[in-house]
Amino acid sequence: MIASRSPPLLPFITEHLLPGLDEPQAAAVEQTLTLVRSQLRGTESYLKTRMDDLRAELIAVTAATVVCPECAQHALVLGDKDLPACRFCLKSWDDPSVAAAEYAWIVLGQDGPAPGEDEDAPVRACPNCSTNALVMEAVTVAAPDETATLCFACAEDYTDADLVLCQDCSDPLPEGSQELLCSGCSSIAFGRM
Repeated sequence: MIASRSPPLLPFITEHLLPGLDEPQAAAVEQTLTLVRSQLRGTESYLKTRMDDLRAELIAVTAATVVCPECAQHALVLGDKDLPACRFCLKSWDDPSVAAAEYAWIVLGQDGPAPGEDEDAPVRACPNCSTNALVMEAVTVAAPDETATLCFACAEDYTDADLVLCQDCSDPLPEGSQELLCSGCSSIAFGRM
């Protein structure tokens, strides 16, 4: 007799239960799931089994996979078509800039000014997609001993790019840009004239 594994609870809740709930019910379930996800950190056997199950699907996306700020597993996948989502705990972010900020502040332990306020901000505007989701010191599964400059919205990696910073807000300018100001700061400067 072959023992069958029952489906994990988190995927069942995320895929089947949450879509049928109204907004207040979904918010309450999501709040409970946040607690459950944080408690998963200490359950070694579950961690190993779940990560083993995910290994095949994560191997293809290691360059765009980082530690999830919700469950602390190396399973938060970034993509140019999908919103950031953890394949382990199934937490997803509707706003990549929130995922980037949570990653920088929770996972990396960085604190500092909000995007666009200072050149030391851990999250900046992406020169490719203009979303405030460019983490300046991300660590990917593909290169765990190096830092990457990685956008949590479009998954563009600027690690090897020679980014020039806007002279006003310090956000990175598009690669090869000859401008001194980003488009937002240029608009403000021209508006003052």
